[in-house]
Amino acid sequence: MASHTHQRILSLIVKKMIHEGYEIVAFDGDYTTLEKIPVNIPFKVLRHRPDVIGITRDMSKLCIGEAKTSSDLRSTRTKEEFIDFALIGDHVYKEVNLIIGAPLSSKKVLFKVIENLNLSSNKNIQYLFVPEALLSNV
Repeated sequence: MASHTHQRILSLIVKKMIHEGYEIVAFDGDYTTLEKIPVNIPFKVLRHRPDVIGITRDMSKLCIGEAKTSSDLRSTRTKEEFIDFALIGDHVYKEVNLIIGAPLSSKKVLFKVIENLNLSSNKNIQYLFVPEALLSNV
């Protein structure tokens, strides 16, 4: 079961994806917190399943969303996911984007991980940093 923090970040990623014109086609989380989210589990992208997948209506763009807590960022699994999701080829879609969500306090750590993975210049990665005040269980 995903933590409250992970779920909150994931919910905000979904909202961002919808705002950017993606239709959510697969979601691995507590869908009861969001409206109109399918219960389809995301397909594997190379070695791992992303948290959420969206596709534009014209099927030209794919977007992968991945939520991370502070404790997730340095794990081997997270590094593998970032590589897989950021470097997936654009064979079917004109554009493949990755949105990584994390607590605002983890910003420096996340950017260091991205730099160490040689993904800093990848223009298809977007970041969503969530202030801790929005992550507290009020």
